[in-house]
Amino acid sequence: MKRLILMVLIGAALWSGHWVWQARSTENALERWFEARRAEGWTARYDSLSIHGFPNRVDARFTGVELSNPDTGHSWEAAEFQLLTLVYNRDHRILVFPDQHVLRSGGQTYRIQGEGLIASVNGTDGVLGRAGLQAETLNIKGPRGDLAVAGLSAGIHTNEAAPQQLLIGLTANALAGSKPATLLSDQDSAKALDLRAILHLDAPWPLRPEATRPAPTRLDLQLAEYRLDQMWLKASGDWDIDKKGRLDGDMSLRAENWRGALDKAIARGDIPKEIGGAISDALALVSQLSGKADTLDLKLGFNDGRMSMGLIPLGDAPRLRLP
Repeated sequence: MKRLILMVLIGAALWSGHWVWQARSTENALERWFEARRAEGWTARYDSLSIHGFPNRVDARFTGVELSNPDTGHSWEAAEFQLLTLVYNRDHRILVFPDQHVLRSGGQTYRIQGEGLIASVNGTDGVLGRAGLQAETLNIKGPRGDLAVAGLSAGIHTNEAAPQQLLIGLTANALAGSKPATLLSDQDSAKALDLRAILHLDAPWPLRPEATRPAPTRLDLQLAEYRLDQMWLKASGDWDIDKKGRLDGDMSLRAENWRGALDKAIARGDIPKEIGGAISDALALVSQLSGKADTLDLKLGFNDGRMSMGLIPLGDAPRLRLP
């Protein structure tokens, strides 16, 4: 019995020593990372850093964090942030975000509020393996309108057979937005959002946040579904992507029960009444081709930075640029 107690005490002492060593190593590594970013011209600061989590985790808790990358123009500020690491699996890290933080990009400011916003990241040999993000609620206030999301779950998985491919999935239980958001208003909410896609890159995605990002070369949108009241949008498509982020390919788009959503947009003033009737008549004509008066089946073409529907030009197409 005494021998068993002695072995337990020795094991506890060894584990405690191992945790202290990992805690100090983590603190030193984080301090060196901030120093390295400052040497590269970043704004990289924090008010305090403390280490907790004994016995199974090494939890780093920051207060007053500010990061700004002059090369990309991205910056992030938070009153508090936590980086959690399992003692027995150093490649798996959990990021716990505060209820409020601020993101700036391209001269635009986005104020983020959320509950239960947590991300996880793991990988090997400096390459991302899996990453996930979830939030009970997420509210983003931006220059183009506000967006509220409930039941958010997103994931990225590097294809082991083809490390330059990222498998992407995203779901949300509900969405709501305010003007001038394009599809959403204070009165409307989406019942569900579901997206699955494969993003092809010119190199594997690096695990370290300061590393140079690879460029996208192709996007396979396997399925995107979006519900707004009674309207149901479904899209799929395949595009090649050039170095400027321009898409080249086609997208199939189906809209079911579109009339009610269009009528609401006209009533709210999102679409001027003077042209709302013309849009409704044009879409009604297109829907007749599918054989269902309340269903639209469209095929959009993307080429050289422009978007069209058949022979009808629709203007500039969105470009895909990674942050």
